[in-house]
Amino acid sequence: MQNLLPIQSSLSFFRQVFQIILTKRNRYFHQYMSSRTTGSTSAKPSDITIEEKYTFFGLVIQMGHDQRHSLKDYWSRKEQYCTPFYSNVMARDRFFHILRFFILKTMTTLQTMTAPTTTDFGKYERFLTY
Repeated sequence: MQNLLPIQSSLSFFRQVFQIILTKRNRYFHQYMSSRTTGSTSAKPSDITIEEKYTFFGLVIQMGHDQRHSLKDYWSRKEQYCTPFYSNVMARDRFFHILRFFILKTMTTLQTMTAPTTTDFGKYERFLTY
């Protein structure tokens, strides 16, 4: 067996954790989409990739250093808020799509879930403020 450096072990661990989170998120998204009785399936967003998940978490970490009143303010074009970094890294709608279906716990049944508001982190607050 190959000896890994501590940093390599840590990176390997976090890759596995991110893959588990990604799998749970995509499974929950598909459960939600199959439970819908209305709406067009042609506009269905695609599954997210592991790279998008890394980008999402990177943005969340950056948001901790640059706190705004609401999540939409990070993508605002108003002069007092404008920071092109966020829109250059990920589209606002894609960020909110990933956030809406972000899940850490195992669920056996589909639970009703609404889109997070731009001022209320709700179930994410503990995780994001840690």
